[in-house]
Amino acid sequence: MNRRLWLAALIGCLARSFAAAGDSLPECPGGLGTKLVPLPVYATLPNEGDTFGVMPVILRVCDANQRTDSIIAPSFTWNDVIHATGTFRWFHYPTEDKTLTLVASLSTRINSGLLLTWRDLPTQPGASTTEIELRWQRSVFYRFFGLGPDTPPEAESSYTRVRVHAGARRGYNLGGHWNAGITVLFDHDGVQDLGVPGLPLSRREFPSVPGMGGSTQLGQTIDIRFDTRERRETSERGFFAGVAAGVVEGLAGSPTYLTSGVQLRVLVPETEWLSAAARFDWRAVTSSEAPFYAQSSLGGAFLLRGFTEDRFIDRNSWTLEMEQRTRLFQTHIYGVTADWRIDPFVAVGQV
Repeated sequence: MNRRLWLAALIGCLARSFAAAGDSLPECPGGLGTKLVPLPVYATLPNEGDTFGVMPVILRVCDANQRTDSIIAPSFTWNDVIHATGTFRWFHYPTEDKTLTLVASLSTRINSGLLLTWRDLPTQPGASTTEIELRWQRSVFYRFFGLGPDTPPEAESSYTRVRVHAGARRGYNLGGHWNAGITVLFDHDGVQDLGVPGLPLSRREFPSVPGMGGSTQLGQTIDIRFDTRERRETSERGFFAGVAAGVVEGLAGSPTYLTSGVQLRVLVPETEWLSAAARFDWRAVTSSEAPFYAQSSLGGAFLLRGFTEDRFIDRNSWTLEMEQRTRLFQTHIYGVTADWRIDPFVAVGQV
């Protein structure tokens, strides 16, 4: 299928799916109630430093069955690098199977972002599933250490990444927890000479690395998934396995190459307050000339979490992680139940 047909398919999928967001909501006897949870914000990350502020969380909840209809969570924060940031978050749950997410942020220095996602994931055999993600991002917090498994910490450099991403997946439930699907992806990336204080700029330190001049790519993948988790990412038990493969066409600044990946997730409850989790990830691309931000990487909040995001980058990567999830105590504040946990983990990986 040529590029115009792929783009037309993506646009058609977007139109049909967002129209479904307007479907009538499940009845709520007695109507929706509103809960306000004022929260302080404090985060410290190696790439970003300290961030602090306030975030009032507004929950729209059906009083009769305690089902959450939507969450609105604006925030105002301060960071020494990007200064003041205003963020608006809206999470809407029209039904048990559908989720609409909107996050928009703007900083007084450099950073900005917009994320819109739609997920329609019925579980009945024979049903179609839809996942859509649209993203704009400009962030000064990216790091680059070079390509390969032996990059030294002192090679750390900084750059601002500008990213435009659109992706749509259409799946079909085969029955027995199996789902097969096709995904269309569009990515445009740019690297700007804006960095954090105290670090050299990536484009000056690594001018010949693929992708430093920006790129535009169009991808198509097929995948199959097996998922027994009742509530997917928020489940307390279950097993997930996914295998994907596809081709990425370089429209500008990138060659055409193949990509593939494997994901495994295991969740095992042990007691009321203790559970175990494990995950395995493997990803590969076939070209060493693929843009560095499109190659396989380890580090960050999800993969090999002991390192900063994109700490190791190369054509292939794998990681295995195991953690013990321990609930310390439970609180009930402003009518909201919260579990407080500590989750020690062990991770190994390689690029």
